[in-house]
Amino acid sequence: MKWSPPGETVHVRLDGHPLHVVDGPVIAAADLPHVFDRFYRAEAARSTPGTGLGLAVAAEVVHDHGGTIEAASPSAGGAHLVIELPGVVEPAEQAVLQPLAG
Repeated sequence: MKWSPPGETVHVRLDGHPLHVVDGPVIAAADLPHVFDRFYRAEAARSTPGTGLGLAVAAEVVHDHGGTIEAASPSAGGAHLVIELPGVVEPAEQAVLQPLAG
């Protein structure tokens, strides 16, 4: 929401897999390879508050959970992030909640 102009919509879509988030301005092609680098600030973002850690932290969390995160800039506008996390399938006997002791 930080990068979307006031009154604009942040689009979030989860139709099973993966999670899509589209908002804000287009990411320049030269910046795309660096958006997940710690402390990276695109030239257009250097005049706004921030440290350049947001997407780096997001990528680390996603990777720590065995997932992937990608950034793109569709011609229709906005930054498009695609997050894919692996699913966990538990056997039925483990999925049943057990009462707390005590």
